[in-house]
Amino acid sequence: MQTEPAAPKGKLWVVPWLVCLGLAIVVLLPVGHYVWKLYRSEPAGRQKAPRPEDVPELTRQLGDPIQRMGALLALAELGPEAKSAVPAVIRVLDDKSANLERAIAVRILGRIGAGDPSTVPALCRALTDRDLDVQIMAINTLAEMGTHAKDAIPALNTLKDDEESPLGAAAAEALKKIRGEEAKP
Repeated sequence: MQTEPAAPKGKLWVVPWLVCLGLAIVVLLPVGHYVWKLYRSEPAGRQKAPRPEDVPELTRQLGDPIQRMGALLALAELGPEAKSAVPAVIRVLDDKSANLERAIAVRILGRIGAGDPSTVPALCRALTDRDLDVQIMAINTLAEMGTHAKDAIPALNTLKDDEESPLGAAAAEALKKIRGEEAKP
């Protein structure tokens, strides 16, 4: 007759459980740390706030159609601190295949290049763009620039006087703001 082995007596059964617990801790601790880091990190796709020292890299990214939109938005967030990027933003206006990016570039020019002498001529060229959104954005940007956009008065007068243009009323309002005829709130 064969006898079955006797169950371990005492606390010997605790040893295998402790070994399993130790292995679980060794395996799960790094995984838990990784999950915690993911939880505490920035959401996917979200960039950290741009800094003025990022402007040269953002300017370089404007030349890449894939990175252009993100770079434009980052420059807009920087505002006047990104003034050195004005020539590169003006070059975006020459890319006739990117209508939305051109409209945004027009808007950003008003934010970062209000005092730059090349901004108003570039916005005046945008007034004759084939895309209506770019034209509207240029009018609004010139209006917001106020007296800094005095050089745009002849171009806006042309738009205002053109009876076939749907932009006449907007150009007239922009002219009032540029000339300072409208009371500021």
